[in-house]
Amino acid sequence: GFKLLAPNFSRLLEQAIFPALRAAADDERDWEEDEEEYLRRNLPADAVDDVTGFNEELYAPRQSAANLLALLAERGSGGGAGALGGDDDKSGAQDKRSRGSKKGSSRASKRGSKNDTPGDVALSFLERFPPPEPELARLDGNGASNYYGVLVAYGALANWLAKHKTRDAASRGALATLIRRRVLPALAPAGANSEVASAMLRANGCWSIGELAATDAVPASEAHAALLSCLTD
Repeated sequence: GFKLLAPNFSRLLEQAIFPALRAAADDERDWEEDEEEYLRRNLPADAVDDVTGFNEELYAPRQSAANLLALLAERGSGGGAGALGGDDDKSGAQDKRSRGSKKGSSRASKRGSKNDTPGDVALSFLERFPPPEPELARLDGNGASNYYGVLVAYGALANWLAKHKTRDAASRGALATLIRRRVLPALAPAGANSEVASAMLRANGCWSIGELAATDAVPASEAHAALLSCLTD
């Protein structure tokens, strides 16, 4: 499965997974009809039926896309950095064995340090979409719609982040900065230009923070204050 998808992961992410994570105008209507049902259908659940990560009762494209992203990140990191390298990785290994030289080892080391696992590719892709300016944030536009998808993606990647981005103090610090810069802004009172859109972004932000808590990299005092503001303002 994953070996077939790996060479095309970037295209799959950009053309299929992320578009399914983004919000659309219909999301606001569905939210207003039943908030709890909307969240249940659109955010990944902990309980899954099998190793594919899918729950047979939940067919929402957004939830399925988030589960697929999480699954590919986990499976694609099994071989370490360079998991998407394909034939290049094989030739690199053969080159290292045949030459056995310092130069060959250095070349392999540089290749292995590439951030080209599915999780790293996803993190780089998500950086394209910053938190939107409130006056421009509409769920039927680009800013808030994209950011909505970003929040779901970060939550979906939480388990992968916990395993691969918290191995030392520097990694945990970098992840804490990412959370502070990219996730906590969603919890601001006016994250979009309508009450419904703001509520939806805050709900996604709260869910994402909850998922990312597994990394032990969430800035505790800042997250606590932001979550408390969601309950009180």
